[in-house]
Amino acid sequence: MKKSEKYIVFRNKESGAYLVDYKIQGTLAYESNYTWDIKRAALISFEAFEEQRKQMKLLAKTMGCEILVVEATYNLKHLNGEDAKEIEKEHTVNGKSLVDLLHEVGIKMGLDKAGE
Repeated sequence: MKKSEKYIVFRNKESGAYLVDYKIQGTLAYESNYTWDIKRAALISFEAFEEQRKQMKLLAKTMGCEILVVEATYNLKHLNGEDAKEIEKEHTVNGKSLVDLLHEVGIKMGLDKAGE
């Protein structure tokens, strides 16, 4: 099974290292940490970035970084090499499926006897 994702990372314009984290140290002061390993880089989903585009661009500019889009494709396999199957998410509440909950509500409302 293949999965594709889009992420945003910040890369320092001078060193090429990727931003791991940053901390505000007070007025106009901050501390930032970088890594050469992109797997350890701080990332934000492309969707979240789009919602905060203006703020993210200002943050990158402040730290001397460029904004990069990472397009990753993952091949999910079992240890024996077989492709992993997609697992459908079942919506549950207290261990009961949504369909079961609606059925119980219908019974309580007497809808199971409707039309008799």
